[in-house]
Amino acid sequence: MGKKKTESNFLYSHNPNGMFKLLWGTLENSDNAEVLLEIDETELMNLEKERFGISRDKLVFIGMANLSKYYWCAWQYYLKSKKNEQEFFLAYFQDRLKYSKELGMLKKIPKNEKEILRIGDEINFKQIQNLLDKKQVINSSNEAKEEIMELLKKEDDPLIKGYYHQTLYAENYPSIRWNFRYKDIAILGIPDGITDDFVYEFKYTSKKRYFSHTLRTARLQADFYGHYFNKPKKKIQIYCEEENKVHTYFENVDNKEILELLEKWTQMIDGKLPVKPQSWKCTKCEFKDECILIKS
Repeated sequence: MGKKKTESNFLYSHNPNGMFKLLWGTLENSDNAEVLLEIDETELMNLEKERFGISRDKLVFIGMANLSKYYWCAWQYYLKSKKNEQEFFLAYFQDRLKYSKELGMLKKIPKNEKEILRIGDEINFKQIQNLLDKKQVINSSNEAKEEIMELLKKEDDPLIKGYYHQTLYAENYPSIRWNFRYKDIAILGIPDGITDDFVYEFKYTSKKRYFSHTLRTARLQADFYGHYFNKPKKKIQIYCEEENKVHTYFENVDNKEILELLEKWTQMIDGKLPVKPQSWKCTKCEFKDECILIKS
Protein backbone atom coordinates (compact mmCIF):
# COMPACT_ATOMS: atom_id res chain seq x y z
CA MET A 1 0.00 0.00 0.00
CA GLY A 2 1.36 3.40 -0.99
CA LYS A 3 2.03 6.13 1.53
CA LYS A 4 -0.95 8.40 2.09
CA LYS A 5 -0.43 11.82 0.54
CA THR A 6 -0.17 14.64 3.07
CA GLU A 7 -2.94 17.18 2.68
CA SER A 8 -1.96 20.81 2.06
CA ASN A 9 -2.63 23.30 4.83
CA PHE A 10 -1.78 26.82 5.99
CA LEU A 11 1.84 27.25 7.08
CA TYR A 12 3.24 30.25 8.98
CA SER A 13 6.62 31.90 9.09
CA HIS A 14 7.83 34.79 11.28
CA ASN A 15 11.14 36.60 11.20
CA PRO A 16 12.82 38.87 13.79
CA ASN A 17 12.00 41.96 11.71
CA GLY A 18 8.27 41.47 12.30
CA MET A 19 7.43 40.08 8.87
CA PHE A 20 4.71 37.44 8.70
CA LYS A 21 4.53 34.96 5.85
CA LEU A 22 1.48 32.82 5.11
CA LEU A 23 2.00 29.81 2.86
CA TRP A 24 -0.07 26.95 1.46
CA GLY A 25 1.54 23.54 1.31
CA THR A 26 2.86 20.71 3.49
CA LEU A 27 5.50 20.68 6.21
CA GLU A 28 7.23 17.82 4.43
CA ASN A 29 7.64 19.95 1.30
CA SER A 30 7.57 23.46 2.77
CA ASP A 31 10.31 24.71 0.44
CA ASN A 32 7.85 24.39 -2.43
CA ALA A 33 4.85 25.84 -0.58
CA GLU A 34 2.93 28.63 -2.28
CA VAL A 35 3.38 32.05 -0.68
CA LEU A 36 -0.07 33.57 -0.15
CA LEU A 37 0.91 36.61 1.86
CA GLU A 38 4.06 38.34 3.10
CA ILE A 39 3.40 41.39 5.23
CA ASP A 40 4.48 43.24 8.36
CA GLU A 41 2.61 41.70 11.32
CA THR A 42 1.47 45.07 12.65
CA GLU A 43 0.22 46.12 9.23
CA LEU A 44 -1.81 42.92 8.94
CA MET A 45 -3.40 43.61 12.34
CA ASN A 46 -4.16 47.19 11.34
CA LEU A 47 -5.84 46.02 8.11
CA GLU A 48 -8.15 43.86 10.21
CA LYS A 49 -8.94 46.83 12.46
CA GLU A 50 -9.81 48.86 9.37
CA ARG A 51 -12.05 46.02 8.19
CA PHE A 52 -13.85 46.33 11.54
CA GLY A 53 -14.14 50.09 11.01
CA ILE A 54 -11.88 50.82 13.99
CA SER A 55 -8.90 53.17 14.28
CA ARG A 56 -5.47 51.58 13.91
CA ASP A 57 -4.36 53.15 17.21
CA LYS A 58 -7.17 51.65 19.27
CA LEU A 59 -6.68 48.55 21.42
CA VAL A 60 -8.84 45.77 19.94
CA PHE A 61 -7.33 42.30 20.46
CA ILE A 62 -7.23 41.38 24.16
CA GLY A 63 -6.90 38.17 26.16
CA MET A 64 -9.47 37.26 28.81
CA ALA A 65 -6.64 36.71 31.31
CA ASN A 66 -5.63 40.38 30.97
CA LEU A 67 -9.23 41.58 31.19
CA SER A 68 -9.65 39.72 34.48
CA LYS A 69 -6.75 41.64 36.09
CA TYR A 70 -8.67 44.94 36.00
CA TYR A 71 -9.02 45.18 39.79
CA TRP A 72 -5.33 44.48 40.40
CA CYS A 73 -4.32 47.45 38.27
CA ALA A 74 -6.44 48.32 35.28
CA TRP A 75 -3.87 50.61 33.70
CA GLN A 76 -1.04 48.07 34.01
CA TYR A 77 -3.09 45.50 32.10
CA TYR A 78 -4.23 48.04 29.55
CA LEU A 79 -0.56 48.81 28.80
CA LYS A 80 0.29 45.11 28.86
CA SER A 81 -2.54 44.41 26.42
CA LYS A 82 -1.27 47.17 24.11
CA LYS A 83 2.22 45.68 24.29
CA ASN A 84 0.97 42.16 23.53
CA GLU A 85 -1.83 43.04 21.13
CA GLN A 86 0.03 41.74 18.08
CA GLU A 87 0.43 38.31 19.71
CA PHE A 88 -3.30 38.14 20.45
CA PHE A 89 -4.11 39.21 16.92
CA LEU A 90 -1.93 36.47 15.42
CA ALA A 91 -3.61 33.88 17.67
CA TYR A 92 -7.02 35.20 16.53
CA PHE A 93 -5.94 35.14 12.88
CA GLN A 94 -4.37 31.69 12.93
CA ASP A 95 -7.34 30.14 14.79
CA ARG A 96 -9.69 31.40 12.10
CA LEU A 97 -7.54 29.89 9.34
CA LYS A 98 -7.01 26.58 11.16
CA TYR A 99 -10.64 26.01 12.14
CA SER A 100 -11.96 27.00 8.72
CA LYS A 101 -9.77 24.28 7.21
CA GLU A 102 -10.77 21.71 9.86
CA LEU A 103 -14.48 22.49 9.36
CA GLY A 104 -14.25 22.09 5.58
CA MET A 105 -15.25 25.72 5.02
CA LEU A 106 -12.30 26.61 2.80
CA LYS A 107 -13.74 26.43 -0.72
CA LYS A 108 -10.77 27.96 -2.52
CA ILE A 109 -7.23 29.10 -1.78
CA PRO A 110 -7.28 32.84 -0.92
CA LYS A 111 -5.19 35.01 -3.22
CA ASN A 112 -5.09 38.45 -1.57
CA GLU A 113 -5.20 40.19 1.82
CA LYS A 114 -8.96 40.84 1.74
CA GLU A 115 -9.80 37.22 0.98
CA ILE A 116 -7.39 35.97 3.64
CA LEU A 117 -8.78 38.23 6.38
CA ARG A 118 -12.36 37.17 5.56
CA ILE A 119 -11.55 33.51 6.26
CA GLY A 120 -13.34 32.54 9.47
CA ASP A 121 -16.12 35.12 9.24
CA GLU A 122 -18.67 32.31 8.82
CA ILE A 123 -17.59 30.23 11.83
CA ASN A 124 -20.28 30.06 14.51
CA PHE A 125 -20.13 28.96 18.13
CA LYS A 126 -21.88 25.64 17.47
CA GLN A 127 -19.02 24.74 15.11
CA ILE A 128 -16.46 25.67 17.78
CA GLN A 129 -18.34 23.37 20.18
CA ASN A 130 -18.17 20.57 17.59
CA LEU A 131 -14.40 21.03 17.35
CA LEU A 132 -14.16 20.96 21.15
CA ASP A 133 -16.07 17.66 21.25
CA LYS A 134 -13.30 16.08 19.16
CA LYS A 135 -10.51 17.19 21.48
CA GLN A 136 -8.57 14.50 23.31
CA VAL A 137 -7.36 14.92 26.89
CA ILE A 138 -3.69 14.01 27.35
CA ASN A 139 -2.62 13.03 30.86
CA SER A 140 0.98 13.44 31.99
CA SER A 141 2.80 10.21 32.81
CA ASN A 142 4.11 9.50 36.30
CA GLU A 143 7.64 9.74 34.88
CA ALA A 144 6.93 13.25 33.53
CA LYS A 145 5.51 14.34 36.88
CA GLU A 146 8.57 13.03 38.72
CA GLU A 147 10.78 15.02 36.35
CA ILE A 148 8.73 18.16 37.01
CA MET A 149 9.09 17.65 40.78
CA GLU A 150 12.86 17.73 40.32
CA LEU A 151 12.73 20.82 38.09
CA LEU A 152 10.61 22.65 40.68
CA LYS A 153 13.39 22.35 43.26
CA LYS A 154 15.59 24.74 41.25
CA GLU A 155 12.98 26.95 39.56
CA ASP A 156 12.34 30.55 40.70
CA ASP A 157 10.25 31.98 37.86
CA PRO A 158 6.62 32.16 39.12
CA LEU A 159 5.15 31.67 35.63
CA ILE A 160 7.13 28.49 35.03
CA LYS A 161 6.39 27.27 38.55
CA GLY A 162 2.70 27.88 37.90
CA TYR A 163 2.87 25.77 34.74
CA TYR A 164 4.65 22.98 36.60
CA HIS A 165 2.16 23.00 39.47
CA GLN A 166 -0.72 22.95 36.99
CA THR A 167 0.75 19.82 35.39
CA LEU A 168 1.04 18.20 38.81
CA TYR A 169 -2.23 19.20 40.47
CA ALA A 170 -4.80 20.42 37.93
CA GLU A 171 -7.69 18.31 36.70
CA ASN A 172 -7.68 17.52 32.99
CA TYR A 173 -10.51 18.52 30.67
CA PRO A 174 -10.64 19.32 26.95
CA SER A 175 -10.45 22.96 25.87
CA ILE A 176 -10.29 25.16 22.81
CA ARG A 177 -9.25 28.75 22.07
CA TRP A 178 -11.65 31.12 20.33
CA ASN A 179 -12.47 34.81 20.02
CA PHE A 180 -15.62 36.80 20.73
CA ARG A 181 -16.64 40.36 19.96
CA TYR A 182 -17.84 42.93 22.48
CA LYS A 183 -18.40 46.30 20.83
CA ASP A 184 -14.95 47.25 19.44
CA ILE A 185 -13.05 44.56 21.37
CA ALA A 186 -12.05 41.13 20.02
CA ILE A 187 -11.65 38.97 23.13
CA LEU A 188 -9.58 35.77 23.06
CA GLY A 189 -9.79 33.00 25.60
CA ILE A 190 -8.79 29.40 26.22
CA PRO A 191 -10.05 27.97 29.53
CA ASP A 192 -8.03 25.40 31.42
CA GLY A 193 -10.97 23.11 30.80
CA ILE A 194 -14.49 23.02 29.38
CA THR A 195 -17.17 20.45 30.24
CA ASP A 196 -20.89 20.26 29.42
CA ASP A 197 -21.74 22.17 32.60
CA PHE A 198 -18.75 24.21 33.72
CA VAL A 199 -15.51 25.93 32.79
CA TYR A 200 -12.38 25.09 34.75
CA GLU A 201 -9.66 27.48 35.90
CA PHE A 202 -6.48 26.54 37.77
CA LYS A 203 -4.21 29.04 39.52
CA TYR A 204 -1.03 28.89 41.57
CA THR A 205 0.09 31.12 44.42
CA SER A 206 3.27 30.82 46.43
CA LYS A 207 2.04 32.48 49.65
CA LYS A 208 -1.20 32.50 51.68
CA ARG A 209 -1.09 36.29 51.81
CA TYR A 210 -1.54 36.45 48.02
CA PHE A 211 -4.47 34.05 48.05
CA SER A 212 -7.34 36.56 48.08
CA HIS A 213 -5.91 38.43 45.06
CA THR A 214 -5.39 35.16 43.18
CA LEU A 215 -8.93 34.02 43.96
CA ARG A 216 -10.51 37.28 42.78
CA THR A 217 -8.63 37.13 39.47
CA ALA A 218 -9.45 33.43 39.05
CA ARG A 219 -13.16 34.09 39.63
CA LEU A 220 -13.24 36.87 37.04
CA GLN A 221 -11.26 34.86 34.50
CA ALA A 222 -13.55 31.86 34.96
CA ASP A 223 -16.57 34.18 34.67
CA PHE A 224 -15.25 35.41 31.33
CA TYR A 225 -14.85 31.84 30.11
CA GLY A 226 -18.27 30.79 31.39
CA HIS A 227 -19.96 33.83 29.88
CA TYR A 228 -18.48 33.41 26.42
CA PHE A 229 -18.31 29.61 26.24
CA ASN A 230 -21.91 29.53 27.48
CA LYS A 231 -21.54 27.46 30.65
CA PRO A 232 -23.61 28.07 33.81
CA LYS A 233 -20.96 27.01 36.35
CA LYS A 234 -17.29 27.59 37.06
CA LYS A 235 -14.86 25.32 38.89
CA ILE A 236 -11.76 27.00 40.30
CA GLN A 237 -8.77 25.31 41.88
CA ILE A 238 -5.88 27.20 43.43
CA TYR A 239 -2.71 25.48 44.58
CA CYS A 240 -1.01 27.30 47.48
CA GLU A 241 2.64 26.28 47.67
CA GLU A 242 3.09 27.50 51.24
CA GLU A 243 0.24 25.26 52.41
CA ASN A 244 0.90 22.49 49.85
CA LYS A 245 -2.85 22.43 49.34
CA VAL A 246 -5.34 22.72 46.49
CA HIS A 247 -8.40 24.87 47.29
CA THR A 248 -11.52 24.14 45.24
CA TYR A 249 -14.52 26.38 44.48
CA PHE A 250 -17.60 25.44 42.46
CA GLU A 251 -19.86 28.43 41.76
CA ASN A 252 -22.33 29.99 39.36
CA VAL A 253 -20.91 32.08 36.53
CA ASP A 254 -21.56 35.78 37.16
CA ASN A 255 -22.58 37.15 33.76
CA LYS A 256 -23.62 40.51 35.20
CA GLU A 257 -20.13 41.05 36.66
CA ILE A 258 -18.53 40.40 33.27
CA LEU A 259 -20.78 42.82 31.39
CA GLU A 260 -20.08 45.54 33.97
CA LEU A 261 -16.35 44.88 33.75
CA LEU A 262 -16.40 45.00 29.95
CA GLU A 263 -18.02 48.42 30.13
CA LYS A 264 -15.19 49.61 32.40
CA TRP A 265 -12.66 48.29 29.89
CA THR A 266 -14.34 49.98 26.91
CA GLN A 267 -14.47 53.28 28.82
CA MET A 268 -10.76 52.98 29.64
CA ILE A 269 -9.90 52.15 26.03
CA ASP A 270 -11.90 55.21 24.98
CA GLY A 271 -9.81 57.44 27.23
CA LYS A 272 -11.28 57.35 30.76
CA LEU A 273 -8.47 56.79 33.26
CA PRO A 274 -9.09 54.10 35.89
CA VAL A 275 -8.64 54.42 39.65
CA LYS A 276 -5.01 54.54 40.79
CA PRO A 277 -3.97 51.25 42.49
CA GLN A 278 -2.39 50.91 45.91
CA SER A 279 1.14 52.31 45.63
CA TRP A 280 2.90 49.09 46.70
CA LYS A 281 1.67 47.44 43.52
CA CYS A 282 3.71 49.90 41.46
CA THR A 283 7.15 48.99 42.82
CA LYS A 284 7.74 46.02 40.48
CA CYS A 285 5.47 47.08 37.62
CA GLU A 286 7.23 47.00 34.23
CA PHE A 287 5.37 50.17 33.22
CA LYS A 288 6.07 52.33 36.29
CA ASP A 289 8.40 54.70 34.41
CA GLU A 290 5.73 55.51 31.81
CA CYS A 291 2.61 55.28 33.96
CA ILE A 292 0.41 58.38 33.76
CA LEU A 293 -1.40 57.35 36.96
CA ILE A 294 1.81 57.67 38.96
CA LYS A 295 2.60 61.02 37.36
CA SER A 296 -0.93 62.42 37.83
